[in-house]
Amino acid sequence: MSQTKKPGFNVRKALVRAGLVVIYVALVYLAFVTGKGHTVLVDNRDHEASGVTAFETVTVGVDRQETQELYPGDRVMFKVKNQKHTVTLEILGQSEKVVRTLVLPMDAEMVVVNLPRLAKGIEPYWETFVPVHAAPVAQEADGAFTSPDAPPNPDAPPAPEAKTP
Repeated sequence: MSQTKKPGFNVRKALVRAGLVVIYVALVYLAFVTGKGHTVLVDNRDHEASGVTAFETVTVGVDRQETQELYPGDRVMFKVKNQKHTVTLEILGQSEKVVRTLVLPMDAEMVVVNLPRLAKGIEPYWETFVPVHAAPVAQEADGAFTSPDAPPNPDAPPAPEAKTP
C-alpha cells in the first residue's frame, strides 16, 4: 500500500511562509531606516526670538565626522545617515564640551541646527530647512533672456527676426 498526500491546507507550511514574510518586511524597514540620509546644517547665528547670541568661536562635530570651526554668522553642512545623531560643541574659553542628541524625523531631508540654542538647551534648537526658490528669470517678448540694466553689446550678432505665419 502506498500512502498518498491528502489535498488540503497545511498549517505548518502557512506559518513558515508568514514568518518569512514578516522577516522580509522587517529587513526592508531596517534597511530603509538605517540608510535614510539627512543633511544637517549647523548655524552659529543669533536667534532674536529666544535672545541668544552667536559664539565668537565654536568647534562643532556631528557623529564621528571631522569637526569644523565656526565664527558668528557661519553655517556648515554635515551629511548623515540614520535618525539619531550626536552633536558635540567645544566653545572657545570653556573647558567642557556640550554634547546633545539630535533625533530627526523620517520626512526631514534637511534641517538647520542653531548652535547657541542647542548649547543652552532651548527647544526646539532645530527646524526643517526650506530653501528659498530663485525668482523666475525675466523673459522678453521675442524670447531672448536679458538683464534689465545690461548695456547693448556692439559685438553681438543681430537677433533673428521673428517669423510671422
